[in-house]
Amino acid sequence: MDPSSMLGSAINNEHRREFNLAAFGTTFGPGDLPAASSKARRKVYPKKRYDEIVKRLRYWDVVDGHIDPVTGRHVTQKQLKKSCEPSWWEDRFKYRLEFLVTGDGIPPTEHLQRHCGRKELWLIVVHQEMVFDAIHACHVAARHKKAGSTWNVAKETYYNLTEDLVRIFVATCPLCKCPDKNCRVVQSPPLMGSQFRDKFTACVVDYSANPVRDKNSVTMKFLLVLQDEATGFTVLRPIPRLNKSNLKYELKYMFATLGYPKMVSNGKKSRN
Repeated sequence: MDPSSMLGSAINNEHRREFNLAAFGTTFGPGDLPAASSKARRKVYPKKRYDEIVKRLRYWDVVDGHIDPVTGRHVTQKQLKKSCEPSWWEDRFKYRLEFLVTGDGIPPTEHLQRHCGRKELWLIVVHQEMVFDAIHACHVAARHKKAGSTWNVAKETYYNLTEDLVRIFVATCPLCKCPDKNCRVVQSPPLMGSQFRDKFTACVVDYSANPVRDKNSVTMKFLLVLQDEATGFTVLRPIPRLNKSNLKYELKYMFATLGYPKMVSNGKKSRN
């Protein structure tokens, strides 16, 4: 795994854990079992059901059968079709497997899609362990705006995400959290770098109307935001006063940890 992927994974790790606990009552770690979800969240497929649908679609027309990846036993086409419940013979026309391109330089990935009822409109189906990544992609596309904007993006791409889950995600997003409902996070410019450390964007969020004390009783009134434009990896550092010496010290600290970029651009300062 390249360094940019490792850093991107690390920044989302705590958010992923907090979201999954709030939404499903589990972190989906080894031995974790999904808790009973509310009615609004039952639309999201459990991973077992998702995998079963994918297996049926993949091997439905394979005359020679297939090897079960779990048991290692050969399953004939007749045995597969006999094991399906009667409703599947009609439901199978509602699903399809499609290879979709998710980004430049990334190989096409297989997605389960479902026909949503509108003519020729197929939307991606997700299971519970995919929900965080799906909503995260929509939230980034919506530029970290409110839940309504993220939901507008999500419902045009995914079949079984719910507005309830989107609201939980936005409420647990570390970039969107703030002491006061009127404050907002600086919106980063479009990502332009092609590799990690090609270009960093530095911005300042003004929290002077709602300062926060740290463990040493120092009043923090500003938040320095540094983002790598290629990976979206973001570092946050609270500062007590907005002056050159504080900014210079914190940026040196960040660069000593991450490495120096080829270019640093200035974002806009935001106020409460």
